[in-house]
Amino acid sequence: MPQSGSKRQLRSAIDADTDEDVVLGKVYDSRVMGRLPKYLASVKLWLALGGSGTVIRALAMLAGPYLVAIATDRFIQTGQLGGLNIIVILFISAGLLVWAGGYMDILFLSYAGQSILFKMRTQMFDHLQRLSLSFFDHNKVGKLMSRVQNDVQHLQYVLTDGILNIITSVLTLVGIATVMLIWNTRLALLTLTVVPALGIAMFIWQQYARRVFI
Repeated sequence: MPQSGSKRQLRSAIDADTDEDVVLGKVYDSRVMGRLPKYLASVKLWLALGGSGTVIRALAMLAGPYLVAIATDRFIQTGQLGGLNIIVILFISAGLLVWAGGYMDILFLSYAGQSILFKMRTQMFDHLQRLSLSFFDHNKVGKLMSRVQNDVQHLQYVLTDGILNIITSVLTLVGIATVMLIWNTRLALLTLTVVPALGIAMFIWQQYARRVFI
């Protein structure tokens, strides 16, 4: 019977002993990630708007230091202070774009995360309602509450703050590297030599992160 089969699967996943709770598996699980698209599809518009705000914010943040460099090299050092008016206007505009982009990504990504959170918790609650009373007699309430509340809440953090930070960091890194390569290729290549080492260190740390910190 479908209900009996789903009951056994949920029981085997939730009613694990202490040793099974300690062994948490891989940091990245393709089976778990494969379930996310069906939840993301329902909020793709909000994700697109939030992603657009993230791109605007990242590019505007890169424009600030670039404008300061232009103002210093072309106007302040040469004594041509008249051109600073345009730089100041552009700098203020960049600041406004940072604010607008940040407002967009926080608003729309938070809405998308809350929508996914609501859908997941509703489905989990409906599933628990269909289980028999004997299931709750043989499973710890604390584990059930942890799966329904804490695990889904952590997933919301990943979909909102996690995605936001990853996109912003990647765009900022790519933008900084591009500007550095344009201005001084040799110095940029020398500076970027630490990136592979950081990638290797991150890969090694990732293998132990989940077991240590969770």
